[in-house]
Amino acid sequence: MNNFDYQKRAVEKLSKLKGGILFMSMGTGKTKVAMDLALSRQDDYDCIIWIAPASLIKSKSYVEEINKWSGGLTKLIHYFTIEGVGSSDNKYLEMVNLATIKSSFCIIDESITIKNSIAKRTKRLLQNWHLFKFRLILNGTPITNSLLDLYSQIQFIHPNILKMTERQFANNFLIYKKDGYRSYAKGNKPYNEEALIETIKPYIFDAELEINCGLNFIDIDCYLNEIEKENYGELKREVYENMVKDFDFLAICQKLQHHYTEFCLDKHNKFEELINEITKDNQVIVYVKYVSELNYLKENFDCVEYSGRNKKGIELLRNGAKILACTYGSGSLGHNLQFCNNIIYLSQTFDYKDKEQSLHRIYRIGQTKPCNIYNFYVNTGLEKLIKNNLDKKINTLTTIKKYITKENIQNL
Repeated sequence: MNNFDYQKRAVEKLSKLKGGILFMSMGTGKTKVAMDLALSRQDDYDCIIWIAPASLIKSKSYVEEINKWSGGLTKLIHYFTIEGVGSSDNKYLEMVNLATIKSSFCIIDESITIKNSIAKRTKRLLQNWHLFKFRLILNGTPITNSLLDLYSQIQFIHPNILKMTERQFANNFLIYKKDGYRSYAKGNKPYNEEALIETIKPYIFDAELEINCGLNFIDIDCYLNEIEKENYGELKREVYENMVKDFDFLAICQKLQHHYTEFCLDKHNKFEELINEITKDNQVIVYVKYVSELNYLKENFDCVEYSGRNKKGIELLRNGAKILACTYGSGSLGHNLQFCNNIIYLSQTFDYKDKEQSLHRIYRIGQTKPCNIYNFYVNTGLEKLIKNNLDKKINTLTTIKKYITKENIQNL
């Protein structure tokens, strides 16, 4: 396969540097560009250290994709999970020892996983950035909350790019508020964004996905009946009465969403009608959040599963299965599924990047059919907040935690 023009430009721009950033939209072939960059410099290093989330490293298709573009590579690729670097002293020391005794080309995929400067994984990688002769980070969604997400990613490439502490970065580029730890991470100063872009532009290649197929979004609104509304109201009252001062907001939202997701009869009826229509002639991927939803799909439809408990579903989909039921965490990263052109989001995630990543399993280079994306929503206050924030490409939980209190939990 020949490089697209933007892939050639990426290699040309970054091949002369010891550190670079590929902020390429999902589906644009950044794995191929990463391997092309590694191949272009392989006379200058002894091995490749490839770091990525465990869900990717453990995926057969992900490693096959890397191997697919490694023709001519004479150096070994050593894989490490980002979780292992952070939580396993043995794996961390193995990586450090390897980088110490051998000249290495380090590639971090899904570099948004090192955005948090206080996370152990991030601290360990930033402490040892200098051990890697070449450093390359890859991400299709480099920012999920604010410009602060960029700080640690850029620091790994080289601290002299920014030449400032995180606090100095925040004071320059973020709106400062005096209410709590790391309270400066509230939003961007728009008038300073251009200055930041000019500073980091020499080290970044950014590419948008351009493919000749349509992308259709269809929202399907579902309604609780009177009995379901009453039961949901009782659950909210129960939650309210049992809430303590320092309540776990995420746990509450998950509990409420799980309830109306599971018991909305209108949603089940509309889903059944839709999936029967799609599978007359096409395949479909269904994304869900909860195990109970997987069980519902398995019990009521002829579907295969890809989740933390079952990894066979994707291969079965490739071999002709009509319906693939996926959890966001397991099925949204590292898979090339452009032979399918339909996705149903049966339950909504709080984080837009999960949807962005899952969408690009089918909407990517090689897709030739129009992609149909179906979103199911239930008429609750919480679901309206989720939809509003997803439409704005905002992390829902981060946003609604700012103004949801115990007193207005009944509006969810």
